[in-house]
Amino acid sequence: MSFEAKWRLLARVGVRCYILISNVSGAVKVAPLQILQFPVVLPHKFQDAEKFNLQFPDFSEITETADKLR
Repeated sequence: MSFEAKWRLLARVGVRCYILISNVSGAVKVAPLQILQFPVVLPHKFQDAEKFNLQFPDFSEITETADKLR
């Protein structure tokens, strides 16, 4: 999928759920888009944040989505 494509809204299919459409080199492409919304929970204590940073000193080491969001 090209990131140069200009995506436009084709239809809204639900709450924060959409179908996008794009024309790339004469080929019509469609893609779903769901906008997720969740609260950002800050660490209760500075020590919790420090432990997490020590556990994952390099972002590329994080494999779980929940940890990436944290």
